[in-house]
Amino acid sequence: MNNFSGWSELLCDLAHEIQERLALDDLIRFSSVCSFWNSLSGSFLRHKGRLPWLIVPYYVDPNVGRDPNYCSDGILGFFSILDGLTYKLEIPELVGRRICGTAFGWFITVHGNSEMQLLHPFTRKVVQLPALTEFPYSVGTRFSEEEGFLYQLQESLDDTENISEVNSDYMRDFHIYKAVTSPGLTNSSQPTVVIAIPMVYRQLYFCRPGKDSKWKRVIGKTAYYSDVTLYKGDFYAVRHTGEVDVVKNLDDADDYLGVVM
Repeated sequence: MNNFSGWSELLCDLAHEIQERLALDDLIRFSSVCSFWNSLSGSFLRHKGRLPWLIVPYYVDPNVGRDPNYCSDGILGFFSILDGLTYKLEIPELVGRRICGTAFGWFITVHGNSEMQLLHPFTRKVVQLPALTEFPYSVGTRFSEEEGFLYQLQESLDDTENISEVNSDYMRDFHIYKAVTSPGLTNSSQPTVVIAIPMVYRQLYFCRPGKDSKWKRVIGKTAYYSDVTLYKGDFYAVRHTGEVDVVKNLDDADDYLGVVM
């Protein structure tokens, strides 16, 4: 019999059989054994059919203050409803970033330097999204010795003359009100569409990771949106007045806002 030379040579089918029988915390440990096992784990770490984990702050020293609105140290806590435990996870890719949305195992994150990303917290895969400066209402940026990095934004969607300025902390901590994704084409692939609702205008903007370099506004009625979610392949956006708009076909070249329910 040949000697087994390494865990990385475990057959894929056998590895998948093992993964099917693991709880989420053990799946994370499985994905950390080697890069090959990590590459096999993306679809299983979406924990379909398993109870979700809740993201909570994880403070090493409770006497040390932390800014509650972004991840300052790259450490998150994940609370398991199943066993009542909080698991600590170090994610250096999160340092200085705020999580403005989660879906299908991915975080949507934003940084004060204008970067937006998709991040899978367990496989550590990062996908770049168009930056904050690539929204259509973003006019530019400038640096101030007193206030640091400043963003210049239109005061309203149709007003290109009046410009307001906000600092990078505001853009990181508050500007993106909500963001969600579609699932990937396969269980382990990146999402195909991301929708964001900026705080100021509360309109729907979308991008297709890997395809679009700018955020585009979803064409349709101009409304003030409070929430957006995905259901059976379509996005449902809730207006502040309670009506619901259905958004379809964002995977295609043309953006489209569907019927009002």
